[in-house]
Parts: sequence; C-alpha cells; structure tokens
Amino acid sequence: MDVRKRDVQDTKGVVGNGYNNLLQQPTDLATPSEDPNVMSHHQEYRRLEPLYEAFLCPLTKQIMREPVCLENGLTFEKSAIEQWLQKCRDLGKEPICPLTGKLITTPPKPSIAVRNTIEEWTTRNELARIDIAKVLITADASENDVLHGLRDVQVLCRKKFNKNKIRNAGLIPQIVDRLKSGREARVLALSTLRILAEDDDEAKAIIGQTDILRQAVKCLARDDPTEREESVKLLYELSNSYFMCEKIGATNGAILFLVGMTSGSSENMVAGDIADDVLTNLSKCDKNVLQMAENGRVQPLLDRLTQGDAEVRVEMAEVLSELTLTPEAKARAGELVSRTLVGMLNSSSSSSEKAAALKALRSISTLETNGSKLLEAGVLIPLMRDLFVVGPNMVPMKLKEVAATILANVVNASGMWESIPVDDGGNTLTSETIMHNFLHLISNTGPAIEAKLLLVLAGLASKPRAVSKVVSAIKSAGAIVNLIQFLEATQPDLRVVSVRLLYLLSFYMSQELADGLRVTTRQLSTVVKLLGQSSATEEQSFAAGLLANLPLQDTHLTRALLDENALPTIVERMNEIRRGVVNIGGSRHIAAFQKGLVGVLLRFTSELDDPEFVGVAQEHDLTCLFTELLRTSTLDEVQRSSAEALENLSAKSQQLSNVPEPPASMPLCSFFPCLFQRPPLPTTDVCQLHGGVCSAKTTFCLLQAGAIGPLLACLDHRNPSLVEAAMAALSTVLMDTVDIDRGVMVLYEADAIHPILTVMQEHRTEVLRQRAVWMVDRILRNTEMAQAISIDSGVHTSLVDAFRHGNFHAKQSAENALKTLNRIPQNSVTLAPMFRRR
Repeated sequence: MDVRKRDVQDTKGVVGNGYNNLLQQPTDLATPSEDPNVMSHHQEYRRLEPLYEAFLCPLTKQIMREPVCLENGLTFEKSAIEQWLQKCRDLGKEPICPLTGKLITTPPKPSIAVRNTIEEWTTRNELARIDIAKVLITADASENDVLHGLRDVQVLCRKKFNKNKIRNAGLIPQIVDRLKSGREARVLALSTLRILAEDDDEAKAIIGQTDILRQAVKCLARDDPTEREESVKLLYELSNSYFMCEKIGATNGAILFLVGMTSGSSENMVAGDIADDVLTNLSKCDKNVLQMAENGRVQPLLDRLTQGDAEVRVEMAEVLSELTLTPEAKARAGELVSRTLVGMLNSSSSSSEKAAALKALRSISTLETNGSKLLEAGVLIPLMRDLFVVGPNMVPMKLKEVAATILANVVNASGMWESIPVDDGGNTLTSETIMHNFLHLISNTGPAIEAKLLLVLAGLASKPRAVSKVVSAIKSAGAIVNLIQFLEATQPDLRVVSVRLLYLLSFYMSQELADGLRVTTRQLSTVVKLLGQSSATEEQSFAAGLLANLPLQDTHLTRALLDENALPTIVERMNEIRRGVVNIGGSRHIAAFQKGLVGVLLRFTSELDDPEFVGVAQEHDLTCLFTELLRTSTLDEVQRSSAEALENLSAKSQQLSNVPEPPASMPLCSFFPCLFQRPPLPTTDVCQLHGGVCSAKTTFCLLQAGAIGPLLACLDHRNPSLVEAAMAALSTVLMDTVDIDRGVMVLYEADAIHPILTVMQEHRTEVLRQRAVWMVDRILRNTEMAQAISIDSGVHTSLVDAFRHGNFHAKQSAENALKTLNRIPQNSVTLAPMFRRR
C-alpha cells in the first residue's frame, strides 16, 4: 500500500502541471455560478442556490459538464480524468485513481444522473441571474451594480438559449438606457448589445426598436477610442440586417461619422476598418449610397453607375451631377466612370440618359486632371455632334450649353487633344472648318452658350501649339470685330470670357484689335470703365493686359484712350495699389492687373512730341510714379515698363529744362557806377545734368526724381530684358542733347561707372553689349574718366571683343572707344554690315 501511495504522489507530481493548465483554461460555457467565489461578489447573488461540492471535479475544481464515474464510484470531468490516465500510460505506469491510488481496470462511464442534476441546478441559477441583472441594470442602481450586471449578462450570453431568455425578459431596452450612464457603463452596454445581436435577427429587430442608433452615433462622436470602437462594432453587427441598414442610414450623422472614421487620419485603424465594413453593408440601400456620396464616399455610387442597368445609370448620373465633390472624389469618378458616361452619349441613347450623362460629365470635367481621362474615353466626337447637329436629332439648347461647358473644361485642361479627330472627316478642334463652325455658332446662339463657346476659343488660344491656327481662322473668317462686340455684353460671365479671349489674341493680333477698337469707341470705353472699378478681378487684369499689348505706335488709339479719361483712371488705380487698397479676393489678380496698368501707362510716354501728352504727363507726375514703381515693385514686367517709360520721359528733359540766360555785360562808367548798376539776379538752383531749372514733374529729370539709383539697381538683375531697359534709361544722361561731361559726372557720383563696365564685360545679350559699349564710348570722352578706365585691362578686352564680334552699332562704338584709348589708329574705319572682309 505504501508503494502504491508513492506511485500516486509521483504521478501527481508529473501530471500536476496538466491539472493546472486545465484549471487555468476558461471555457465558453463557464458561468459565474460555476465559480464558488462569484456568489460573494454581490449580495443579490446570495439568492442563488449554493454550489454543491459534488458538482466540482476533484482535478479541475470546476463544475463538471461531462461527468464520468470510475469503478471506485468517484466522479470526475471526462476530459480531466482521461488526461490523467493518459499521463499514467505515458509514464509506463498502470492507470490509478488520482485520489485513492487504486488501480483502474475499466474505462470511466458517463454519470448521467450527476450531469442532469448539474444542468438543472445551472438552469435554475441562470434564470435567477437574469432576474438579478434586471435589478442591477437600472437607472437607480449604482454604477458598480450596473457594471456587475452587464458583465454577468455577457457571461450568460455564451449560451445561445440564454440570449433568447435575456431578450424575452425585456433586458434589451434596459441595456440601451445604460448608454446614458458613465463611460465604462456605455462601453459595456455597447459590447453587451453586440453580443446579443450576433446571429440573432430577432434580437436585432428588438434593438432597432429602441433609441440605440441615435445613442450609438453619439458614442461615435465622442473622443474615447474604446467607446468609438465598441459603437462601430455594434453598428457592424446590426448592419448585417437589411432592415437595420435602412434605419442606420436614416439616423442623423451616422454615415457622416462612419465615413470620417474610414479616413487615413483615424487614430484607431481597427475601428476604421470596421467602419468601412459597416459602410459596405449600408451600401445595399440606394438611399445610403446617395448619403455616402454626399459625405465624400463616392465609390458605391460609382459602382452602381458602372454596373447598374440603364435606369440605375441615369439615377446615379443625375446624383453625381448634383453633388459637390472634393477633388479626390472627382479624380476617382473620372478614372472609373468616364467611359460609362461617354457611352451614355451615344446617338441611340434616350434623351434622359444623354442629359444625365452630360450633366455628370460637366461636374467631373471641372477637375483639370480629368481632361485627359475624358479624351481617352472619346468624349470629343459626341460633344461636337451634340453641339453642331441640327434637325430632328438636335439636342435642346440647354444641353448644348452643357456640352459646350464640358468641351471648354477639357480644352482648358492639360491634354493632347490636337491630333484627336472630332468628326468622321478627321478634322481636329483647330481645323479651319471646325473653327469656322465655332465662330458661326457663337454668332447665332444665346448669351449662356456664347460664353461657353468663347471659353472654348480662349482655351485653344491659351495653348502655344494651337493659337496660330485659331488666329488664322479668325482672320480668314473676318470675325475679330464680332468678338470685340462681346465686350459690351451685359452678362458678366460673357464679358469676362470675352476680355480673356481678346487678351490672349492681343499677343498675335494687336494691330487688328487696335483697328477694331477704333471702329467704335463703345468697346474701348467699356474696357476703360473696367479698369476704373474699385477691385482687382480677373476680368480687370485681362482688360489691362489687352490694352497694354496694343501697338504703342498707334497714336490714334492713344488719343482715344486719353479722350476716354484712361490716364487719370489708371493713375488713381496705381495709387490705390501702392497704398494697399485692394478688395478681399483681389490679391491673387493684383500682380497681373498692375503689370497691365503699367503697360498702358507706358503708352502715354511714347507720344511726347505732342505738347498735349507732355502736359498730361506733367499733370500726373509720371516721372515720380514710374520711379516709385521701379523702387518698390518686385515684378519684373512692372520694373521693365517703368524703366522704358523713364527712358521716354528723360529723353525730353533737356528740351523742357529752363536754362537761365547769362547775365548781360555791365556798362563802364567810372564816374557814376551806382547809377548804372543792375540789381543782382535771383539765385536759382540749376540742374547738374541739364544746366537749367529742372524738376521731376515738369521736366521729367531723372536726377531730380532720384531715379538714377533704382535704375542702377536693375543692372544686377537676373532678367536681361529689365537690364536692357534700365541701360536704355541711363543712356539718356549721355545723349547728344545733354552735356556729356555733366552726364559722366552724374554717373560717376552715383557710382554707376563700374556697373556699366560690368554689363559690358558680361554682355549677356547683344543688345546689352551694344548699349554698354555705346555708354562706355561716351564716358571715355571725359579725359579724367578715360585715364581712370584705361588701366583696367578687362575694359580693353571687352571693347576689342565688341569690335570683332559685335553688331554694326557695337563695333562702331567700340572703335570710337578704342581710338580714345589710343589702342587703334585714328584713321581706321568700321565697315558697314553689308561689307565683309575677304
């Protein structure tokens, strides 16, 4: 017997770990009533029948579910005793009872009576626990009681028939009400409802009759990640029912929050994935699909559009056309449904299908990147057919307007449409036949479609690869006057696009536009009035650019602009811009507007041989205005135009400067000198440059305006055209009409000699070299300057290079300069360009 006891102890030592594992493994069927300690957790549970020792397995210390009896009459859990016996055999020992140590010779037998007794006891206690939960999960209970009751309900739900009893006991509304409790109770209530709803449509229906959906959406809106996750898990379970899908979609804010959770910025990726699954379920309902699209989730709608029948396609296309889509959603739509929508434009399609497709295409074509997708889908041919077809198959004018809008959007987007045929004859958008059709249609339709067709022409004219054909077609059709007439349109959209088109054409048809504007001054007056409006709009920037591009040498146009009061209008607008007086929203157009205005102002300095133009330039103090622009503006075009204007003004300064007459010689009278003495002349400051009385306003003097410094600052600019304009303006101080020595001294005192020499040595353009060499030739006529400059070997090298490789004028100036420096004989002659050395 002692030996047998030792065997039992040894066996227990070996298999003890297996027992411990069994004890620690929870089972899906475990309930609190099976734990002897559970009943002490809350006083309500004292109502339960006590746990009998006979129900516990001696090995696992857990309530037995499949009790078996050994031949010695002891009862064990079947899995536990089988594992014990197997361990004995694995150790090479005879199977023995783990309690008595007696040898086991027959297999264990099921103990049906014990099992039935345990099941009856468990059922009675579980029914009692459901009643207890109804007491604990109430509004009057403490939060701890609520938490305890919810946890016990979750344990009870591990048995399916208990879920039915809980549902029938009316606990679901009570649990839903606990979503009004604290955070921990809400989380437990959400998870409990989810467990109840799993694989139980009847429970889902009962849950749906409560306030659960509104409460769940409120939980979605809270910041707690766990609460949000439990809420979306519950919604996912409920969304497996079609009936609940409709109710979830009808709950205010549900789809909005779910879509938000699927975004990449969600802090809980698990919850985001579940929310995505919920939305997938909800997309079974068409109403939900529309809501999702309104909230930025367009994929379900696009799937319906591409996969549905004709009726569904029409409905989805109409919805797509009415939505306010994000750029991302438009890009997605362009990628997935372009071909479907273009296919709906077939001539055999119904009018409703075609109308819905056109409106949807108009919506997605506003995204520039969709232009190429629509071109690949073949949108041009059906669009052109709908625009130009006449007769019984003609589409309504409203749809023609939509088609023109799509075409304008596609043309203005980046896409290779030049080689794509638009009809059976192989014509392209820029073919002369098509262009003439456009021009004809523009003259024979209403304002709405006219604006869209003009926008198409503007899109074509904005592309360097197409503008030459557009210009050629307009010239051959003699349509420029008709296009100019749209400037008088009362519809703002039509007038804006008209000004834009004419601005684009002004780079290639400036003289034709100037001639057309002179036919009648009404359109010119309209453009000037646009400039005077107190704002800075796209339309105004185009209007200013249009006038700036018209030929400067057209004196009649300049005088017409003066008659329209353009100069004071522009000066006032320039002063407003300098003061920072710009309406909200106008800042993005201010740069283009300012460039155009300065370009127009430049025109009024090109006619200074006319006293009238001199007078208006003096009246508005243009020299100071351009000097200030040169000093303060950061726009290259504004600075360049200002420098050109200062050149024009400065060239007139010597003529306008009032040079005082020298005093008359005094007569000799030794006897009465006091009788013949003249009163002294009033002392007046004379200009260092012009030798007379000068001012920036009346004589346009650069020195008096302080313009020398700003012009010199431009010589180091990266833009060669600006440097050329600045050099031309500075050259006016060395003109033949000015005393050259005075001009040289003005440049010397302004530290301008070195920058001018640097420009000559760099000669970034031939124009710059020519102007710099000319100025150096003039500077070298001053003996002191010639002596100072002659020691610079770089000057000699640059002059020789200009003499050898420059244009005729540069060679001539370089030759004169080299003669001054005694580097070449005085009798050498620069050959004209038509003579070449052999």
